[in-house]
Amino acid sequence: MRRRHRLRARHVLVVGALSALIAAGLAACTSPQQLDACGSAGTDGAKHTVEVAGDDRRYIVYGPDDLEAGATLPVVYLLHPLGNTAEEVAGATSFPEAAADGEFLVVAPQAATDELQWDVDSPVSEPESDLAFLQALMQTVADEHCGDPQRQYVAGISNGSMMAFAMACSGEFPIQAYGGAAAITYESGCETAPPASIVYFHGAGDSVVPFTGGETPVGPMQAVTLTLQSWAAHDGCPAAPKQSTVDAGGARWTWDCGAATIDAYVLADGGHTWPGGDGSIGAGATSKAVDATSTMVDFFELGDEA
Repeated sequence: MRRRHRLRARHVLVVGALSALIAAGLAACTSPQQLDACGSAGTDGAKHTVEVAGDDRRYIVYGPDDLEAGATLPVVYLLHPLGNTAEEVAGATSFPEAAADGEFLVVAPQAATDELQWDVDSPVSEPESDLAFLQALMQTVADEHCGDPQRQYVAGISNGSMMAFAMACSGEFPIQAYGGAAAITYESGCETAPPASIVYFHGAGDSVVPFTGGETPVGPMQAVTLTLQSWAAHDGCPAAPKQSTVDAGGARWTWDCGAATIDAYVLADGGHTWPGGDGSIGAGATSKAVDATSTMVDFFELGDEA
């Protein structure tokens, strides 16, 4: 049975204005130039820029090779970790291949700093912030690549995962669900954000962002269990999750919260990498107990139309 990520009324009100603006952009997918853009994503990865606060910000679009001109497709925004490019995270996760098979778009933006680090602290109201870039990017994807504004999702690893949760905390993005690996955050500012459906992965052997919390390359972080409990409380979930085991070692914790769903995997054989990936980004062992990409695709309800 397919799960639906339910949104409370105040979520609709918070993001309604932005959704309306993005939806209006779909009407623009009618000119020959825009129809060509909508049909030319391709799994080879078309590179683009969008101007934000006077700077050209980079992103890559992946999708089905035979995308019908003018069609609208769901979108997954794939956020790279510190020190890796948009192209590298796409290759390591195999999300482009999943997009080709599942008939959705993958948009991989890139941070602007030399260190390729996402700024998770500056608010969307600051024109030069990364959150402002991602907001502008979502509008551009609707206008020029015919992404479906009603079916948008975010996935990230490490610093990219932190950025995904910064988006969730801002309350300014019409995102249906969030996926993360190897870093999860919850700050005091998240309290006013709408409920967030989350699928998350963390290796028990992660030495970069320790599962039990501690110092990391981007500052101290609290234990994963505490952060998940904060999100569960925020989403109005039961205090205790349902627990099950994962083949090859690990645990799965799930909360069905009414307004949202949280699905978390703690992998005994995993380090600071993308579970099921090729191990080319991150550090330590790559867990094969689960495939994060296919699990996220299923959680996002992509590639399996009901």
